[in-house]
Order: sequence, then structure tokens, then C-alpha cells
Amino acid sequence: VVATLTAILAVHTSSNLLHIPDFVLSLVTLLVLGYGLVRSFRLRGFGLVGVPVLPDAQPMGPLSGLLAGLDWAAEIDADAIVTVAVDTPFFPADLVARLLQAGGKAAIATCAGRAHPTFGLWPVALHRDLRDTLARGDAKLMRFAEGVGAVQIAFDPADPDPFWNLNTPDDLIRARAVLVP
Repeated sequence: VVATLTAILAVHTSSNLLHIPDFVLSLVTLLVLGYGLVRSFRLRGFGLVGVPVLPDAQPMGPLSGLLAGLDWAAEIDADAIVTVAVDTPFFPADLVARLLQAGGKAAIATCAGRAHPTFGLWPVALHRDLRDTLARGDAKLMRFAEGVGAVQIAFDPADPDPFWNLNTPDDLIRARAVLVP
């Protein structure tokens, strides 16, 4: 399984890439970074030197990053990729193992009745379908997940919310308080 980090949240001079849990690195064969519209991001100082960086072919949101990851994974003959939004630092340690329970199908995380398609397992065979979807101008990740029949894998709610998306400087301060009590 290849993991791609599909989003970057820079709040002032900080980035959530400072906190990629060791369990993520231990569960995947290879880690790559999809950096979307953040073109000037520097990897030095984040412990990710040597990590492949995949630019989006077209600026159409998370689906563009997913396509870059699937195309790249196809080139190295990988079977699937797992996507993880890096602005969500508390995702479950068993995420990859649970998504793999979909038996080779696309799978996305859900929690408390809410879908989190940026946390997904995506078979590489979907890259042509995804390219066609983007060519039609459809850039909705959830619609793509539904269209390919992605299995929804339910995760239990926790504190903090395992899929808490950090969007503001205040969110980052609160998250750091959880990470470093």
C-alpha cells in the first residue's frame, strides 16, 4: 500500500507535517506527498527529505491529488494507495488495516454518520475512471467515491474527534495542547 498525504495546512509558519504519526510510516510500503496548490512548500526541516512529491496535474482539489497519486502508483505497479489528509492529525492508528477490510475495493472512512472521503483506500485501477471524471469537470471527491462504489468503513467517535480537521490558528493551538499536554 502506498500512502499519499493529500493536503497541507500551513498555519502561520507551522505545518501539520510536523506530526505524521509513526504508525502511518510503519503501515505503508512507501510514503509520497501530494501538494496541490501549495507550490512553495519546503520539505527540509520536516523529516521528509527524500519523500517523493507529486504535483497535481490540474488544480481541481483533492481529486487532482488522488489522480496524481494513482498515476504515480500505476507507474510503480502498486495495487492501491491510501490517502490521508494531513490537516487531520488524530486519525485512527488502525485506519489502513480497517480500510483494507474492503477486500480490494475502494473504501472511505466514516465516523458518527459522516463520510470522510479524504481518508480512503483507492485501487490503482481507478486512475482511468478518475481521469475521465475530472475531464468532465466533476471534482467532487464524495461523488467519485459513491460512483465507484466505495465501501464505507465506520470508525468509532473519540476525543479528540479522530477526523477533526484543523482549519484555523485556534484549531492548531488546541491540537498542539492535545499532542503535547
